[in-house]
Amino acid sequence: MAEEEPAEVLSEPLLDLSDLGRTVDGSGLAFLAAECIGKRIGPIKAIEGYAHLQRIDFSENLIKDVAPLKVLNHLVKLSLAKNSIVSLKSWDSEEAVFPNLKELDLSENQLPTLGPLPFQALVALRLARNEITSCELGGHEKLQTLDLSSNKLTSLAGLGALPSLKLLNASGNELADLNGINEATALEELQLAENKLQALEAPWTELQALTALDVSACALETEKPLEVLRQLPLLRKLKVKGNPFTESVSSVPVVALVCHWRLTDVDDIAITEEHTEAAKALNIQRILEERERLKEEAAKAEAEG
Repeated sequence: MAEEEPAEVLSEPLLDLSDLGRTVDGSGLAFLAAECIGKRIGPIKAIEGYAHLQRIDFSENLIKDVAPLKVLNHLVKLSLAKNSIVSLKSWDSEEAVFPNLKELDLSENQLPTLGPLPFQALVALRLARNEITSCELGGHEKLQTLDLSSNKLTSLAGLGALPSLKLLNASGNELADLNGINEATALEELQLAENKLQALEAPWTELQALTALDVSACALETEKPLEVLRQLPLLRKLKVKGNPFTESVSSVPVVALVCHWRLTDVDDIAITEEHTEAAKALNIQRILEERERLKEEAAKAEAEG
């Protein structure tokens, strides 16, 4: 088997510099954006000489050591997706690191855990397709988008306070419960597809802003767990396809509607008046069946007594 070619060392000829503009301090002109995509770069120490950069895209490379980047205090957007990063410890510092960073993409690396990140301006954090088994992420008051999809998380308990978070994608993990999301009180969209959820017990009363929920391809054996979603007054869009119970019901939208009457969209199917009428009929049928069952149980108990 042929040996893999060694990584390239970052140098100016490999950099695509653009957006010549005035520096933050107004003292002169400098390039504000740099790209080096898919060029097999590993060591990136040369980037330290470009102190005025605000946007960097180093995706699809072989980068392991991210330490040289921490001197770039003006960075607003940084993409390191599809590299070989296993640790972010080199960014730990008593001094502020990336004080202006709003968007960070670390998707498709090899991070095993996620510890606290000191980037207080962060608005969007993407960590999809890593090896993350646990995360300790709280105190990001401005974070609005968090993508943890396709990792190995068994719990969200380390999320902590994320008061501005609107979108959380935790699809494709190993979650068996939903503990830990109670401090994301502004959450509007929650993606939980392809997890091990057999129930949907969660601090829903703390998530009153939620409008969209995806629990597709989980392990819900019946639709009954959906009933707890009635605690979400603004929930309108629900995805449940791929759960075991969907194989045995004639109409998933109708069954879901019985569990939450305010839904307007189930599995990307718009709820119609026909769905609503069918759901009302099904609900009445179930009420009558339950009354009959209780009546029979009472009669049986009386006979045995």
